Amino acid sequence: KNVDELIESVDIAYLNQETLTGGTGGKIIGYPCFNSPMAVADTVMELGFDVINVAHNHMLDSRDTEYLEHCSNNFKSLGAEVIGYYPTKESTSNIPVIEKNGIKIVFLAYTYGTNGLKIPSNSEFVIPYFSDELVTEQVNAAKQISDFIIVSCHWGYENTFNANKEQKHYAILMNELGVDIVLGMHPHVIQPME
Repeated sequence: KNVDELIESVDIAYLNQETLTGGTGGKIIGYPCFNSPMAVADTVMELGFDVINVAHNHMLDSRDTEYLEHCSNNFKSLGAEVIGYYPTKESTSNIPVIEKNGIKIVFLAYTYGTNGLKIPSNSEFVIPYFSDELVTEQVNAAKQISDFIIVSCHWGYENTFNANKEQKHYAILMNELGVDIVLGMHPHVIQPME
């Protein structure tokens, strides 16, 4: 109730949905492996969010892709653009463009890890872990089809006030590639902005 008017008033509202809405197949649970009620997704959309990020350290909290698939499909059915979700290797090339006021915007998303959880070896899913190859490939593709690139980066160490070596490496790479905005998250505290 304290932010709804602000969210509704903007052209594009982004949300890092770090607790997946995994559906009724699993019980509603909290830390360390989350499954949020379906009402969360409904409320997020009612508030006016447009872009939902699912690339974070909790994206495999069901110990497979069940919650991730359900959460992503549900948000898509509600009209959101979901980023960081790749059910196949080929889907990493499908870069959605959001056009607003004549400006073409691409959102990309990466994560440092998934709390030690891995997808089954026979799964076709691609988790967008940071890699020079994936970042370079997607940003270069995004530059061909957009005016503006925003990257969601789930990185760093929790409760640390300075960027680590990996954060600095990817921040420099993304800057050199021409990314316009880097949204950093995960440490749970404020880190320096440059």
